[in-house]
Amino acid sequence: MMADTGRAPAGRAAYWSVPLIPALLTLAISVTGISGASFWLDEAATVGMTRRSVGEMVRVFDTLDLVHACYYLLLKPWAAVFGTGEVALRMPSALAMAGAAAGVAALGRRCADPVTGLLSGSVFAGCSTVTRFAQEARSPALVTLVAVLATYLLVRGVDGRRRRWFAGYGLAVVLLGTLHLYAALLIPAHGVTLFWLSRRRDPNGRNGSDAALWRSWAAAASVAVVAVGALAWAARAQQDQVSWITAPNGRTLLALVRFLSGGPPLPPIVMALAVAGLVAAAVRRGVLTPVVLPWLVLPPATLLLFSLARPVFLQRYVTFCLPAMALAVGAGLAWLARRNRPAVVGVLALVTVLTVPLQRDLREQDSRPDDLRAAADVLRLHARPGDGIVFLDPILRWDAAAYPDAYRPLADLTLETDPVTAGDLKGVDASPSVLRSRLSGVNRVWVMNDRSLRNASDPSTARDRWTAVTASGLRRSGVWRYRGGSLTLMVRRAAPGR
Repeated sequence: MMADTGRAPAGRAAYWSVPLIPALLTLAISVTGISGASFWLDEAATVGMTRRSVGEMVRVFDTLDLVHACYYLLLKPWAAVFGTGEVALRMPSALAMAGAAAGVAALGRRCADPVTGLLSGSVFAGCSTVTRFAQEARSPALVTLVAVLATYLLVRGVDGRRRRWFAGYGLAVVLLGTLHLYAALLIPAHGVTLFWLSRRRDPNGRNGSDAALWRSWAAAASVAVVAVGALAWAARAQQDQVSWITAPNGRTLLALVRFLSGGPPLPPIVMALAVAGLVAAAVRRGVLTPVVLPWLVLPPATLLLFSLARPVFLQRYVTFCLPAMALAVGAGLAWLARRNRPAVVGVLALVTVLTVPLQRDLREQDSRPDDLRAAADVLRLHARPGDGIVFLDPILRWDAAAYPDAYRPLADLTLETDPVTAGDLKGVDASPSVLRSRLSGVNRVWVMNDRSLRNASDPSTARDRWTAVTASGLRRSGVWRYRGGSLTLMVRRAAPGR
């Protein structure tokens, strides 16, 4: 059923160069400027969690981020060795995307040919969306790696009909679903792939719908579904974490196409190559289309349709579909190369030119939704000993965890119990009367605002705290605005004649 997987005529070096070149290319792109962008809110959660002991971390999962527990626990040993700085926490994502690139190339080689594999892996390496998550201390990169691994093990299992491949596949999809619940949508996509392939006959006339094959896949998939279902059931009380997501519309679909293509200028070229590659592979009755098309279409479509009733769709939730797009585009480039090699060079040059600005922008400090480094820099430069800080909402204490050294010298006037002791990321706030009492004892107070408060369901907390600050005799001395929020310095004016 699968393409010839023997060693290339040039020997072992040529065989291994197919996955190795894209992996090294992805790693080189990913580590270049990896500390350029500031930590943002989601990464701040990773910093805050990995700075805790495992016991302190587990306490948080009772009320928050249970769906990310697997990622935090896997990252904890790394953070214990290398620290929680930008480079340290983002490097596992860069390594994961490099591994995913190698897997994409290996899949392309097995499902089609070495040229398709090399081109697919290289397309994946150069995609700006891949770079974005390779330079972020969150789970999408690791989820993408495991999705590629699971798909490769499925392909090997279908090709070799050996249980050991499906045993590995079962472990991979369990890990996939526990890393991110929505990534488990790859499992039904694999079911469609298996059904598609089972409708064919191999050159010897043997029917591909081997009952033992289906049993092996069903057993592995069932274990994953049970594990994911248990996690989803345990996390059902934490659904308010995604309550802010809005229902999808036409713009959402357009944004998804741009996301999977790598950026706004690229969709026409990328989609044309992807369609050409999938059609060419289908015409040749190759294996690539049955593997790639369900992977590329079914998870996003399912999540979008579900979101019409209960909004849960975000583009980053389908990052694990990027390898499928790379495989389709790589197949399109291989198809074009068989007909006109100079045209392939021209297309690659054009795509590179269009991608360079996107790659450059990703490394700007304020390229993420929050520029938390800018806020920390303001405090490092302008704060004085004895200054206080008022977070207009407890979630801003979560922001502060990204660069804790900048906030450590300040007195948190709204805090009653710190986040570690409280077993969450926000801590427990003091009462309004305590806040008013503390405000009367300081002469300089920093007030921190945030983008998340604009859409808060209950803005009264922020409003009441600002009122308490202004009523305490403090007056605005300066405002520093940065992407995602602002810091306002309030100073107590001396009485006239004093």
